[in-house]
Amino acid sequence: EVSVATVSLACDSLLLRRSLELFLAGRITTLGQCDLVIGDHAEELDKPLLIIGEHLTKPFDKAQLLKTLERFERLDDLKAASNELVQSSSDKPELEVAIAKLTERFAKELLELIRHKR
Repeated sequence: EVSVATVSLACDSLLLRRSLELFLAGRITTLGQCDLVIGDHAEELDKPLLIIGEHLTKPFDKAQLLKTLERFERLDDLKAASNELVQSSSDKPELEVAIAKLTERFAKELLELIRHKR
């Protein structure tokens, strides 16, 4: 089975929440302790947010959910590494801006690819 980070749920839909609880048994934790949040609506959070219906199309099965979570985690790791690189090269603002733009473009393109491969 694919390893997935701990998650918190932010779902308005009770049916979706119950499905996620079944699929992710043992991986669900509180918002304060989770690595990422899975929800069914956009929300301003301090944690990465995977939105069902946007990052993962409905209907989905457990395998699709776990694959999407794994891709989402890798993308978040890439963003974090890029942010560290940008912070360490703060003496070169033009490099910082170029890296930030490249990272954002890559993230958008990767998410689009994931969405269209469903």
